[in-house]
Amino acid sequence: MSAAVLFYGFNLGAPDDMGWAFLRHGPGSEREFDWEANAEADGGNEYQPWMARAILLGTGVPEDDIPLDVPEGFLARRCGVQILTFGHSNTLFYGIALAGTVQWADDWSPKSVVPASTLDGHEPLARALDALGVKPRQANPAWILAPSEF
Repeated sequence: MSAAVLFYGFNLGAPDDMGWAFLRHGPGSEREFDWEANAEADGGNEYQPWMARAILLGTGVPEDDIPLDVPEGFLARRCGVQILTFGHSNTLFYGIALAGTVQWADDWSPKSVVPASTLDGHEPLARALDALGVKPRQANPAWILAPSEF
């Protein structure tokens, strides 16, 4: 089955074959981030929950308020962003999107979407990227249309 995702935000790249699509900044930026180390210690397959946790902590959400397994929607409600994966099961890419802009479609459920050319309110994206300690190689947030086959 073919699928696609449309979102407004940044492509963060892939941790494996293609490499991350960001530059590191902030304290300890020359080494692996805690969220990366935790994901790799967990088998290296799921960066999303560790990225979400880092964003929540980095934007001031107390650790006691963060569920062990961050449920879908929790990050969007608290921080205004979503972390998503796309690509192929052999090479997963990660993206960070402004909450509410992620649209999925597949062979059986095409969608008609008319996105705004740009969106205001990039602050949630900027705060989340700071919390992760990354600066995307992509200069500005943009609408990204990407394939997704799992």
